[in-house]
Amino acid sequence: LSIAFHKPEKAEQAYRDSVATAEQLTIDFPSILHHHGALLQSQRGLVELLVRNGESDEAARIAGEMTPRTIEEYVQRAELFAQQHEFDKALADCERALRLFDEEPDSTPEPGLLYQAALLSLVGDDSARYRELSRRLLDTFKDSENPLEVRFAAWTCALAPDAIDDYTPALTLARRALELTPENNPIGVGVLQLRAGQYADALANLAEAESKGVSRAY
Repeated sequence: LSIAFHKPEKAEQAYRDSVATAEQLTIDFPSILHHHGALLQSQRGLVELLVRNGESDEAARIAGEMTPRTIEEYVQRAELFAQQHEFDKALADCERALRLFDEEPDSTPEPGLLYQAALLSLVGDDSARYRELSRRLLDTFKDSENPLEVRFAAWTCALAPDAIDDYTPALTLARRALELTPENNPIGVGVLQLRAGQYADALANLAEAESKGVSRAY
């Protein structure tokens, strides 16, 4: 496949052949999970190639034919749908991945998955679901010392107004994120202060963030 990559027509045919082979293997050996994973990997590669080639309709068709089973597979297909601006389908896959997480005892969803679901909820104008996911991130990672978890939880609450009733816990996490990774800029703190109505402090932190190279687009 890598050899054919520089010739789009050959790369596409190589991926299609790979998909066909994997499909047949899943039929001949349905109990071997590796073949199902190989099929999804080939389909994903084909979809990404079709998107790069501007064949969005065919890419959407192939993505719709994928049959994810695991959390990771649903997340991967959600990413493909999002790349094609099929945001409702992307959100549905994220939600399915979250349900699978919830079915596993003592499991904690990846913070990035919760963030992605919250972001897609906003795109789909589902503010109630966005607020629910924001609260879940705060409740799940309120005591975390992991910089990634803390940043995702805080930043999700900053994405849109009225994410939560009380921004104090989110601001606490945003400040903790800065303590854990002081090389980062304070934009998260500034935006949350803006959401909370702490305008003077927000302007100071946003100005500092801009001085460190953060675009005004934020």
